[in-house]
Amino acid sequence: MIRKDWLDKLGLELPKTTEDYKNVLRAFRDKDPNGNGKQDELPTTGREYGKWMDHLFAMFGVAMWEGNPEWDIYDGKIQYAGVTKNMKAAIAYIRDLYKEKLLDNETFLNKGEVWTAKINNNLVGSWYHLPANLPDRFAAMKKGAPDAYIVGMPLPKAEGFDGFVTQKSMGEPEWLIPKKAEAKAPYSLKLLDFFYDKANDEFIRYGIEGMQHKVVDGKKVLLPADENRSLALGMRNLTTSEDMEIRIEETMPEDMQQMVKDIFKVSTADARRIAGDGLPNTVYEGYPDIQSHKLFQEYLTKIVIGEWPIGKFDEFVDRWNKAGGAEVTKRVQEWYDKVRAGKAG
Repeated sequence: MIRKDWLDKLGLELPKTTEDYKNVLRAFRDKDPNGNGKQDELPTTGREYGKWMDHLFAMFGVAMWEGNPEWDIYDGKIQYAGVTKNMKAAIAYIRDLYKEKLLDNETFLNKGEVWTAKINNNLVGSWYHLPANLPDRFAAMKKGAPDAYIVGMPLPKAEGFDGFVTQKSMGEPEWLIPKKAEAKAPYSLKLLDFFYDKANDEFIRYGIEGMQHKVVDGKKVLLPADENRSLALGMRNLTTSEDMEIRIEETMPEDMQQMVKDIFKVSTADARRIAGDGLPNTVYEGYPDIQSHKLFQEYLTKIVIGEWPIGKFDEFVDRWNKAGGAEVTKRVQEWYDKVRAGKAG
């Protein structure tokens, strides 16, 4: 996401390349787009362990999911994205941003609430997060910046790399009835039949009056999501475009609706499902440090902040392989081959 009002104020267009993006961030740093006269803007930012800055990796075709490297096809085989040439290029780029103070120099110290506060207080020009989290954030921004406006930023092009935003499947629930509850199975199946019967869509989408919706001028209107209020069952993780449209239109302020719809369109256009989607955790058995990404996070942090040179990345790859990465890669390849064979069959 990027602050469109900042771009407009500075006469800038959405960046098309990674160098364009640097120039936009430099302008955010130097030209006081938030107008408070302090030059305290943070052009872009992330959180501790290098999380929630996936856009900086995505430009280089690195499969990342909430700050952790994932598994995808590189050089014709499935690999851990953390040890690829794509990752090395991304880290070198991020290191340059940090050195120029284009990346918040407190990134690796930012806990979630601190990171959120910086965005809410109109200090951040570009960041990575979910459009669904915008309502409270946007409302907070507008208190200090009435003209605030956010747009989705298509991924800037990195020369020699095919960028994409990592997508993983978010399937609908699967249902199991335990053997000990066999006597209740007919009731469970009756409930599921009701849930998936199209004739009941209205009730399933809008839920119970007073709990999930209210009636205004004879029309059902969904109540905003709340930690103490469950969503109507029919939202099903927003798996249908119809439910998405209804959710946006009925639970978000009017001045946000088109903005959020446009951001979703951009994020969807740049997204690609990775080859490692559905990888079972069993591939990491015996190698908990590989599963936790601790070694990656250590090298990422120290290289980006300048404590170690970029050449240390090659040492990381070697250590990762010797610490169990090579064995885990072998298991992942076996899993992937079975999955492909199953699909072909």
